[in-house]
Amino acid sequence: MFVTVDQLLQDVETLPHAARLQAMIALGRRSQTDAEIAALLNELAQGEWYQRFLALNACFGSANAAQVLAALDDPSRILRGLALRLLPLVCSPAQLQQALTTVPSALYLPLFWKLSKHGHSALIDAFVEQLSPDDPQFCKLLCFASETVVLRLSLIHI
Repeated sequence: MFVTVDQLLQDVETLPHAARLQAMIALGRRSQTDAEIAALLNELAQGEWYQRFLALNACFGSANAAQVLAALDDPSRILRGLALRLLPLVCSPAQLQQALTTVPSALYLPLFWKLSKHGHSALIDAFVEQLSPDDPQFCKLLCFASETVVLRLSLIHI
């Protein structure tokens, strides 16, 4: 059993990459019922890049939406991308709504692509409908909206 981050890192370091990620996902699952593992993963999430990477991968098992939302602000583009991949898998509709209001506009396209792929069309429609046609993102994001919303907005703004 891991007691410290250093021990965890030592144990997973010997594993091939895929096995290392599977071990982190399994730890994430166990963290849902084991407070000690949850605390260890929280400590790992505060570390340097590689530690944050491992902790974020554990979210595939733990479904720790708060950690995924926090990772949207990570300085690493790779970790922000991983967080975008996790968002529709672990976040509730309310948390996804929160992400839409806090995520930088540069992440809208990949976020909307993920949301549309996972069937969050109502959330996309609501967001697009509140955008102004003068917003530089309007045309780019309109393509993710439902046909009904696209037609209605197109008729309004012709």
